[in-house]
Amino acid sequence: MIETSRLFVRKFIEEDRNSFVLLLQNDEFMEYSDSGVMSAVEAGARFNELISVQDNNIGKFAVICKESGALIGYCGIEPFELKNKNEFELGYRLVAAERGKGLATEAAKAVLNNFKGKLFAYVDSSNNQSINVLKKLGFKSSGVFTKNGKESSLFQINK
Repeated sequence: MIETSRLFVRKFIEEDRNSFVLLLQNDEFMEYSDSGVMSAVEAGARFNELISVQDNNIGKFAVICKESGALIGYCGIEPFELKNKNEFELGYRLVAAERGKGLATEAAKAVLNNFKGKLFAYVDSSNNQSINVLKKLGFKSSGVFTKNGKESSLFQINK
């Protein structure tokens, strides 16, 4: 588990299932997702995938607000394919009510402290808040990335 001043970033546990599956089915939470809002079956499968691939440094992790104890999103690093090559990408998503408070930056900084190497992130080109997070973290624009037919801005950092 990683602790910041306002957050815990930890592995997902089975007790997170119901809350997280509901988030993946929520329009606001999934607003900028390349996959869009998930069905209950898709969300359950995604939770199973997340819980099965969590390593010490690789995987998407639960972001917990220290003050309330609530699961407010996720943050982490996962493998992804870019131009037929296996790479790593930083991803994060917070509930709408917690956006704009610096929490995504705080969670991502904590996750990045444990990673060395080349790292990418892709974001909906209209998601200015997320683009600002990546810039604060030191990511630089590096083109475009297309997934599920949706084009996103691609960013890269070398740690």
